[in-house]
Amino acid sequence: MMTIPRLSLMLVRGFLLLGVSGQTARPNAYSVTEIYYALTAPVNWSTYRDGSKVLVDRQNTPEQTRKYHVRLLYDLPTHTQVFWDVDNPANCNTAPFQDDELERGDPFGTDVSVFQREAKEIGAETIHGVATKIYQETSPNRTVKMWIDSQWGAARKVEVTLDGKTQTTLEVLKLSVGKPPAESFVIPAACAAAVKAEPAKPAAKQ
Repeated sequence: MMTIPRLSLMLVRGFLLLGVSGQTARPNAYSVTEIYYALTAPVNWSTYRDGSKVLVDRQNTPEQTRKYHVRLLYDLPTHTQVFWDVDNPANCNTAPFQDDELERGDPFGTDVSVFQREAKEIGAETIHGVATKIYQETSPNRTVKMWIDSQWGAARKVEVTLDGKTQTTLEVLKLSVGKPPAESFVIPAACAAAVKAEPAKPAAKQ
């Protein structure tokens, strides 16, 4: 039987790999802070976007014993990324990336119109100070609920129930539309030097 964490990852990727269609378009510049449940562990996940530049900051939550904190800077026109260890910026590299990698964990990647058309509106709730409508889609042994804000059409929360067990797979803590600080996209000097000194390696499989 498929476990909740594995199904959750599949569902979140399914919802968040789709582009917004027919409703509010994805803003060109924004900042998002969220908790994203990748496999079995929650991840503190922040995304900063300004046109063709996207910076993703990922670190595991404080209660986890194995610590990591990485940043990934994506350049859309060249389809290349630079990624580094925040605690050791010289530990970095550059690699190409696939389009769906950027959609993962991005609440603006949700195809709101499709989910709203197929799901049932079941209520309303304020999530971290933001008014949302709740939509639910149910099939045998599985229920998916999505909290969608009316202003931007972003998924503020996604929840999956499988065989009676419920898990939140995405929860946006803060979202602001507008240009992030310019320093968000600066590569540390130690990383820039390391990248210049070594040839690019293939991106790790995810």
